[in-house]
Amino acid sequence: MYNRIAYDETYRKIGENPRKSWRMVPDSHPAIISWELFDEISALREVEQAVKEERKKWCRQRRENNPNIFKGRIFCKKCSENLVCHWQSDGSLYFYCKFCHVSISEKDLWNGIHKEAEIFL
Repeated sequence: MYNRIAYDETYRKIGENPRKSWRMVPDSHPAIISWELFDEISALREVEQAVKEERKKWCRQRRENNPNIFKGRIFCKKCSENLVCHWQSDGSLYFYCKFCHVSISEKDLWNGIHKEAEIFL
């Protein structure tokens, strides 16, 4: 493939040419894999992509139905950074520090909150 990059009169790069102006030379190099294997792997990648999209859709719906009430309100005990919310594949929620790698499940967090609330009652 050539003619992808556009140059000015002094041969400095000025951008990329539109895709329709690219030039391709078929079979200019020996094939590393066969076309059959390429097609098979492409089909597998499409299936994987569909699964990822379905998971993203599920996670998005889960977040919309169960908003994170702790967002911006819980911090790491070690470094004081905000804890990040993450949904596990089984549907449970946990929070973790991306710097210290400390984590706590939503269930344990609620148990701690209830334990602290009992002290004041």
